[in-house]
Amino acid sequence: MPPARESGPLHPNDFKADTVRGAPGFFRVGQTGDGRWWLIGPHDRPLFLRAVGAVNRHSAGRRRAASAPDFAPSAGGEPAAFARETGRRLLGWGFNAVGIHSDADLAGLGLHQVGLVDFLHAGGPVIRAHGVWLPDVFDTSWPAFCDARAKLAAARWRGCTDFVGLHTDADLAWVSPASAGGLGLLQVCLSLEPVHAAHHAAWEFVLAPHAGDLAALGRAWGMALPHRETIRQLTHAERALDHAGYRRDDHGFVREFARRYFQTTVGALRRHDPEHLVLGVRFAAPPPAAVLAESGPALVDVLAVPAGANPDDLPAAQPRLLVDVGLNEGPVRAPAGAPPRRGPTRLERRLATLRRVIGTAVVDPLVVGYEWARWSDEAGDTPPFAPGLVHLDGAEAREHTELVTPLNIAAEARRRRARRVT
Repeated sequence: MPPARESGPLHPNDFKADTVRGAPGFFRVGQTGDGRWWLIGPHDRPLFLRAVGAVNRHSAGRRRAASAPDFAPSAGGEPAAFARETGRRLLGWGFNAVGIHSDADLAGLGLHQVGLVDFLHAGGPVIRAHGVWLPDVFDTSWPAFCDARAKLAAARWRGCTDFVGLHTDADLAWVSPASAGGLGLLQVCLSLEPVHAAHHAAWEFVLAPHAGDLAALGRAWGMALPHRETIRQLTHAERALDHAGYRRDDHGFVREFARRYFQTTVGALRRHDPEHLVLGVRFAAPPPAAVLAESGPALVDVLAVPAGANPDDLPAAQPRLLVDVGLNEGPVRAPAGAPPRRGPTRLERRLATLRRVIGTAVVDPLVVGYEWARWSDEAGDTPPFAPGLVHLDGAEAREHTELVTPLNIAAEARRRRARRVT
């Protein structure tokens, strides 16, 4: 099977030297003189990544192995036959890579690969409360767990030139006062059980400016604060703290939390795997701006951005990989008695939106590729309102493949034309 096509006519000298990141002979990322970012393949040719996530024999989407890193052994029967047929189909539909939670047997079939380290499950304590799902980055044991996890990941992919890079985690859930539910990360950590290091770190963070005086902290937050249990009671009742003083402290705590997360995880990857790009976190939902501020280009080579994120909330000068693209909602039925809608159907409107999202990504100067979220439908999905490129019986989901194939095949040519006219 021929390798996935990389295309010119860009030359390595067209890239601004101070923007190029990555190791020679492996995937890199860089910006041309006109401000457009590209992935640069191991043979120094630019490409626009077109990946599919969860390409595996288990038909369980991204969640198939949410607690297992991509460097763990895969399981299942007849891997070679599945890999050959799947590789043929993906290349025929214009894709050039497989994303996270994909079978390792697809390596060597002309498809580039993207992987996942999954530091969240490296072995350290995890915070899962009130919408938060994060590692306890303040726990003294966590850096050692991260180092061990990064070492295993590096050993799995060492020397692989068709491997693009690694996401540190998938589905991390941050919260801020503006998010659904209203509870900020600081309030959640203040209310954790004392077994969590983040609980003690949060109280030290807020009391330090007030010399440990709880009453003074209460005045700064515009509330009576006779004891720490007051915060816990409000949190358990889902009553958010809503005061300018608290919001300032929450912003600062989120930045400190994110700084520790990215410096620890990315630092471990850089030590053990200097060959491959760091692709950041695949967030469960767009995170607070304070988190994005700590995952800038000084640490993360390419920022993973969920489809549907508000561009105004994203860093202005960092290359991006658009993830979780696809038709991943169930059908919505009209209310009983509602008059019939004229014009395009709901499915037609959603497919038109997908076409627009992918088409826009192709010519966006900051976007270096996209990943279709799921290879296969899952049990309970209802075609044609289903996310997979194939259905559960293995049949091609033509409503999707007929949409993405021409977009994929023309992607790099369209991007080069856009480059010439900008």
